[in-house]
Amino acid sequence: MWDNPDLVLYHGTTQEAAESIRREGIRFGPDGARDLDFGRGFYTTTNLAQARDWARRRCRRTPHWPYLVKYVVPRQELATAKFMAFVRGDARAADYWQLVEHCRSGGGQIPPVDDASDWGWYDVVIGPVAVSEGREVHAAYDQVSVHAEHGKRILDQHLVELIRVDGWRVLRSAP
Repeated sequence: MWDNPDLVLYHGTTQEAAESIRREGIRFGPDGARDLDFGRGFYTTTNLAQARDWARRRCRRTPHWPYLVKYVVPRQELATAKFMAFVRGDARAADYWQLVEHCRSGGGQIPPVDDASDWGWYDVVIGPVAVSEGREVHAAYDQVSVHAEHGKRILDQHLVELIRVDGWRVLRSAP
């Protein structure tokens, strides 16, 4: 029976950044990367292995441990956000690829959805993860990205714990 379970999301990053997120919440910097699939924002995933890989990549050239920031978000609360979702990412999903190509080329954000705040963007964008080249997506990967204050507040309120990544293992740490 469906009981509308909470959505578990992970953000892979460095120890230093994870601790900053716990202390200060998500911060949208003016210099944030703009060439990501859905533009400048804060990216999470439902896939623990994917988040672990992101964290390890982030720490390659730093003295910091890879860490995961874990969020447990009530779906009813997420439903209050202005969001855009893409179900498919195959080569024929023209709307998805048009947005990805626009954002990855540094095109910035798309025009706002009525009174969207911040960068004139949706609170949350959900969809597959595009491979670097060509019109392919990573089959098992997904992304749930936050682009405006309402989405940021939702995640900030539901940070559950920081998790240290050691090699391929995930080690639990204190909330």
